[in-house]
Amino acid sequence: MTQFTNSIGIDVSKKTLDISIMGPGGKTVHAQQIKNNVTGLKGLMKKLNKILGKNWKEDTLFCLEHTGIYCRPFLEFSLSEDLKVWLQHALEIKRRGGMTRGKSDAVDAERIAEYAYRYQDKVVLWEDEGDTIRTLRTLLSSRSRLQKAKNQFEAPMKEAQAMGLKMEVEIIKRTTKATLKAINKELKSIDKEIEKLLKEQSEFAEKAKLLLSVPGIGKITTALLLIHTKGFKNFASAKQVATYCGVAPFPNQSGNSNKPNRISHLANKSLKTALHMAAMSAIQHSPEMKAYYLRKLQEGKLKMKVLNAVRNKLVHRAFAVVNRGTPYQKEFSVRTENLPG
Repeated sequence: MTQFTNSIGIDVSKKTLDISIMGPGGKTVHAQQIKNNVTGLKGLMKKLNKILGKNWKEDTLFCLEHTGIYCRPFLEFSLSEDLKVWLQHALEIKRRGGMTRGKSDAVDAERIAEYAYRYQDKVVLWEDEGDTIRTLRTLLSSRSRLQKAKNQFEAPMKEAQAMGLKMEVEIIKRTTKATLKAINKELKSIDKEIEKLLKEQSEFAEKAKLLLSVPGIGKITTALLLIHTKGFKNFASAKQVATYCGVAPFPNQSGNSNKPNRISHLANKSLKTALHMAAMSAIQHSPEMKAYYLRKLQEGKLKMKVLNAVRNKLVHRAFAVVNRGTPYQKEFSVRTENLPG
C-alpha cells in the first residue's frame, strides 16, 4: 500500500478551487484559493514546488469531491502533470467526516484533505473515464434536462384536465404543442444515440447486454448503472451498489427502541430515480416480480417499502449478471439473491 506523506484537499466550485495542503502528521501547512483554470493550476504547481520541495508528486495525494463538469479542468490538467488523484463521492467524505463546525469553501477543502490523509489506505486513484462514459454522461444529462422541461410543460395541462377546465386545456395544448413535439423529437434522438453506444462500444456492449436481460432494467437505467459504477468495477458487492443507490435498508435500533429499517438519504439521486422507474416496470411486466409485490402488500407491508425491496432486488440481479458474465436466469436468481423480505 502506498503511503502518501502529503494530502491536498480541493473544494471545487465553478470559478475557483480552494486548496488545503496537509503535510507529515496531518498538519495543515498551506491553504489558498486559485482560479479554476489552467493558469491557476500552473500557479499552484509552482507553489507546491516551493512548499513541498523536489519530487513531491511521488508521495502527494490530491483529493476532491465529484462535482461534475467543474472538476474537468483539474482532472485534465492532472493527466498532463501525472498527479495522483482521488475523486471521491461527496456522501462518503461527509459520512466519514463526522460533526463539523462552520461551513465555508476553505473549511471544506481542509476537511477533504484530512479525509484523504486519514483514509488513504482505501484510496482508489482516478483514471480517465474515456470517451464512452463521457459521451453517455453528457447524453444522459441532456436527456434529464429535456425530461424536466417536458414535465414542466405538461404539468399545467394535467392539472387543468383534472379540474375539468376544458377551455384552459385547449389553450395550453395549442400553445405548447410545437415545443412538446420538438422536445419529444430530441428525446427520441438521444435515446437512439444511447442505444447505439451501448450496442457498439466494446468496453460496455457485453455488460449492457447482460443488464438488459434483467426484467425491468431498460437502456437508461443500464447506462446510468454503467457510468456511475464504471462498469461495476468500483464496487465489490451488490450491497455496496445498493447502498450507493440509496436502496439498501439499514437497522434503526437504539437501546430498547427497535424502529423499522431506514434508507440512507445520502445516495445517488439519479440512479435511485431510475431504479424506481425500473421497479415499476418490473412489477408490470415480470410475473415473478408482480407476484412478489402483490404478496407483500397482502401481508400488510407498506407500498413504498415493497417498492424499495424490488429496487434492491434489481440491483442485486444487475450485479449478479455482470459478475457471472451470463444473462439473467430466474431460477439462478432465486438461489443467489438472499434478500430480506
